[in-house]
Amino acid sequence: MTAPALIVDASGKPIDYRREAANFTGRMASEITRIIVVAAVMGVAVVGVVAVAQNQPGDPGSGEPIDNVQSATTVDGTADVCVVFFYAPGCPYCAEVEAYLESVAEEREITVKQYNVRTESAELLMSYYDRFDVAQRDRGPVPIVFVGDEYAVGSKEGKALIHEALTRGEPVACPVVNESAESASAPPSLAG
Repeated sequence: MTAPALIVDASGKPIDYRREAANFTGRMASEITRIIVVAAVMGVAVVGVVAVAQNQPGDPGSGEPIDNVQSATTVDGTADVCVVFFYAPGCPYCAEVEAYLESVAEEREITVKQYNVRTESAELLMSYYDRFDVAQRDRGPVPIVFVGDEYAVGSKEGKALIHEALTRGEPVACPVVNESAESASAPPSLAG
């Protein structure tokens, strides 16, 4: 048997493959770490851009009313179903309810009165809490939806309440809780 040939580098020194393999592994580990850090930073940047883009005026969750949701009335001026909707700007669950209302408004006659809980509408919301005898555990979270004599807290529950009122096929008038609080907190341009 012949001995394996000795491999040398350009300077004539023998190459220690074990040491070279360890150096290569160390370089690869640091390169992989660098790639992971860059990917993480880019991911955070993308999420930030998406969050800003989703919170533009007029978009669901931005806190600004969506024009075609606000009112659709019959010829005699009455609405099939009236929904009173309290929301907070930037709330993703509120945006889900707004998007649902927008899709419903394309198919059905519905009046939506939406109020931002972070503005002067807080007093009006308290009136709704009292009028509807809202449980203490349900006071505070948004979205909260009032239809007829019922209320629902949360996106899923609010959409279900609206759907139920629409499928009954009976007109549902807007609840009036406190004339002075409602007129002081009236949302902009809700008339059809």
